[in-house]
Amino acid sequence: MSPERVRRRRRNTTPATVATTTALLLCSSLIATTAPVVDAFQPHHRRLPAQSARLRPRSNTIALYFADAENDVHDQSSPAPRGFGLTSTDSSKPRGRRKGGGKNGSKRRRRKKSGSSRPYNSNSKSNNSSGNLENDGKIIERYTWLRRATKNLLDFELYPPGSLVKGKWHELSSIMLAWSRLVKDGTYDRLLELLAGQQEQQQQRRVGTSSATGGGDTARLTPPLVIEGLLKRIIDEQKAGNGDVSITADLYNVAIEAWAWAAAAGGGGGADASVSATKPNSYGAPAALVTADQMQNGNEKRTAGSSAASQSSGPSQALAAARRAAEVVRSLQAAYETTGNEALRPNSHSFLAALGAFTRAACFTSTSSSSDQATAAKEAEGLIHWMEDLAEACKNEDAAPGTVAYSLVMNAYAKSGHRDAGRKAETIFRSLESASLRESASALEGSSDEGNGRWSRRARSTANTFCYNIVINAYSRQGRRGGAVDSAERILTEMENRYNATLDELAKPDVVSYSSVINAWARANRKGYGAQRAENILNRMEAAGIVPNTITFNSVLKCWAKSRDSRALFRAEALFRRMERLHEEGNADVQPDRITFNTLLHTLANAGKAQTAQRAEFILDRMESMAEEGNSELAPNLFTWNSCIEAWSKANVSYSADRAYSLLRRLIALQQDRKATKRDRSVRADRMSYNSVIFALSRSTAPDAAVRAEQLLGLMEREEAQGNPDVRPDVYSYSSVISAWSRSRKQGAGKRAELILERMEQRSKAGMPRLKPNFVSYNSAIDAWAKSGEGTLGARRAEQLLRRMENLYAEGDESVKPTANSYNAVISAWARSGTRCAYWKAEELVNRMWERYESGESDVRPDHCSFNTLINAISKSQREGKAEKALRVLRRMDKLYQGGYKYARPNEMTYTSVLNSCAFTFVEDDLSKRKALDVAIFTLEELQESHYGNPNHVTYGMFLKACANLMSTDDDRWRRVVEPVILQCRRDGYVGELVLKQLQDAAPEHLYRNILEEVVDRDKMTLVKLSDLPEEWRCNVHEKRSWKGRSGRELKRQGVLALGRTET
Repeated sequence: MSPERVRRRRRNTTPATVATTTALLLCSSLIATTAPVVDAFQPHHRRLPAQSARLRPRSNTIALYFADAENDVHDQSSPAPRGFGLTSTDSSKPRGRRKGGGKNGSKRRRRKKSGSSRPYNSNSKSNNSSGNLENDGKIIERYTWLRRATKNLLDFELYPPGSLVKGKWHELSSIMLAWSRLVKDGTYDRLLELLAGQQEQQQQRRVGTSSATGGGDTARLTPPLVIEGLLKRIIDEQKAGNGDVSITADLYNVAIEAWAWAAAAGGGGGADASVSATKPNSYGAPAALVTADQMQNGNEKRTAGSSAASQSSGPSQALAAARRAAEVVRSLQAAYETTGNEALRPNSHSFLAALGAFTRAACFTSTSSSSDQATAAKEAEGLIHWMEDLAEACKNEDAAPGTVAYSLVMNAYAKSGHRDAGRKAETIFRSLESASLRESASALEGSSDEGNGRWSRRARSTANTFCYNIVINAYSRQGRRGGAVDSAERILTEMENRYNATLDELAKPDVVSYSSVINAWARANRKGYGAQRAENILNRMEAAGIVPNTITFNSVLKCWAKSRDSRALFRAEALFRRMERLHEEGNADVQPDRITFNTLLHTLANAGKAQTAQRAEFILDRMESMAEEGNSELAPNLFTWNSCIEAWSKANVSYSADRAYSLLRRLIALQQDRKATKRDRSVRADRMSYNSVIFALSRSTAPDAAVRAEQLLGLMEREEAQGNPDVRPDVYSYSSVISAWSRSRKQGAGKRAELILERMEQRSKAGMPRLKPNFVSYNSAIDAWAKSGEGTLGARRAEQLLRRMENLYAEGDESVKPTANSYNAVISAWARSGTRCAYWKAEELVNRMWERYESGESDVRPDHCSFNTLINAISKSQREGKAEKALRVLRRMDKLYQGGYKYARPNEMTYTSVLNSCAFTFVEDDLSKRKALDVAIFTLEELQESHYGNPNHVTYGMFLKACANLMSTDDDRWRRVVEPVILQCRRDGYVGELVLKQLQDAAPEHLYRNILEEVVDRDKMTLVKLSDLPEEWRCNVHEKRSWKGRSGRELKRQGVLALGRTET
């Protein structure tokens, strides 16, 4: 080796060169992890240096991760950790040769082949836990070194402005890249987990309790703030006259990319904080490096990392980060225009990175308000308009937006949740089309003038299929707003017309185009019409030669499942069979998956029939068998089980509750079966599973339905107490159990229902406000007392609950505001009580409803049910003149309805109830009997002539009962009045068991024979059954109760109760 070469090598081997080499290798060494990590922290990790009491932050800020580096600011001899390209014993010793066959070079190549420098992946799995723990230690160790080196380089006392030699400012730029790589490969996310684990363990050792650490959002500000601080230091060096420093747009791009990452991660302060986040302090460090003491002493204002970001979260932080990225681009463009330095000219990467930051901020998913997401999309549009202005003014030809730039803005609108996202995205798309036309025109004309030169130099704006699909997606996400689905289909038609006219493959609709429009119809919720349109597009897709995939079919199935159309089940099953047929023919893209089966199950559940519930259970069994055969992707999940349970709960058959109950037991047994696979045991019953079964039991007429419903509720409470929040009962759970007791009609049902109601109140007062009873809970409890058959006790308890609702509502509790159903249930309770005061109580409640309605409470307006129940209470009373009183209530209803009060419209039940009061008028004097009979005749004739309805078999039966009670058998009115009514009953097809029973028991013999001798032999008339009569006589009878064989007293009691049940 020549002497000159030896001197040059020695001159280059300086501490500054060693630090520069270390920083250059930092990008790859930071991510040189050999295995992923499975634990957040273990005690034997290498830890950060202990914080001094003076520097320990008093709040959870970014300074937490930098304050303890203050002790090592002036320690330049601190060696770099292993893996940084230097030995740990001598940091000044040069490395071996990078090239050639030397020993060091061969080791480096072997390390590279072994994959030790691949990026960290937190989602991968490894069985080598010791290797994972070692990698965690390396991540913390390297991060500690990186922040220490950053602190040193930003210290103006250690390195005054202008003192950084060529190697040192290269080190600055290399450390900038190291911070950038730290966030790009996901290492920084893992690092935050490790630091949070360390801090939590330190707090546990200090106070003996576990304390959750916050600041995750603010800690994400560290990389972009540090990068801007390093960039500011390079700029200060240049201003100080350091001629070795050179600044390019690529350095600014590193900062722009860092802020774009912060926007994607939801990091960044508020809008105001984003501007001040990078103001340097007196030492030239960014605001994030300000220590806790400096903030306490007031040397610096609170920054985005410590204050604003801790007070805001979600899209606000993402939007602030995106705004900062745009500000960096604008400042870079301003510097280029001022200096004319081509090295500072923002390139296309600068603009696209800033646009991408706004797109990520607009797409950031959070529970926060979507207004910030819409604002991000608007500011992205403003940025691209600024780019267009720069290009038009020939200030920067790289600013001319192309397809990618326009697509980013369109995508920002599509995913922003903006109310007019589709139209906004289409406007941007039309701008892209205009730019594409100008480029094409310039290319054809060969224009060389300065104004159009950029278009001829750059033909990069093309309205392709991808752009069309973004616009369609933007419209599809709007749902039912503003005719969005029609606009989405219009864009698809435009694509088809353009392709058919030009055969331009760039605009050919693909499977995404058609699937997006189908999904738009699914979101539009246009019921059967929308589902049919979606299926038509599927057929159009196949006609165009585009092979649909599973997602396309699933979208159409979703449309039919949500349509609630009568054709939904038939069309869904046809589509499912079509998918199976295509898959059997060799099309692997349309294989039914779990979503397909679940959507079909949801459609079957909505049908609400026993046959569809059986088919749903068959599909569940089929999915289980296919999973056992090896197709684990079709294993039933919780939605599958819940859909089957829901199908049985909606099937209104006597055994539906038992089938739903058995499915729930089967699901619980599966998760407890040790022989079952881990996947099957992970499917655990949740609240919806239990609620569906409880709802089925609340509709069941089984004797033990209410008891089983309450047992399930107790099981849910025990599961919750054992730490299973997924089965935590809600108001619906308790209300359904109360409804089950109401339907049971058992002695003591009202008491059980009220106990459950009290349990809800106790739990809500004990810190569970979500269990606070609402008006549905109270109404169910009132109904339970009304139907309990406990007479006066039930009526009084029902009215007490109603009084409690009124008092709570008067105190300001809107959730228990009484409704018309509340009052109607109490009126029914008094009607069923059988007490002498029942009529007065019922009338008092109706009048109270009317007073509250006239005072402005529309929820308690009396309706036909209220008046019908009042008439029913009158008919059950023992007061004199109850037939005339019932007729007066009917007249009141008619007057109210004729006056415009549509809720009091009389119906068949109203007239039948009046006839019922006539039928059970028991008086001795002829005058009272004649008055009651006149009321019965008048009521039936008015019903026959009115527009309120037509008499049915119960109406005719009650009229005959009234005639039998109020007339003697030799009364001539049997022939003049009753016989024409019976003949009309025959013509109407309403001869039921009640009519036949009254003819046999009460009608005169000659009338009975005249009516039946046409169809029955004279010697068999005493044994006539309903089935012996002609079909046309009884074709319209739909009786749920049998009237044959009842005594007169039982008929009296059951007939009246039947009326009450039908109405209430």
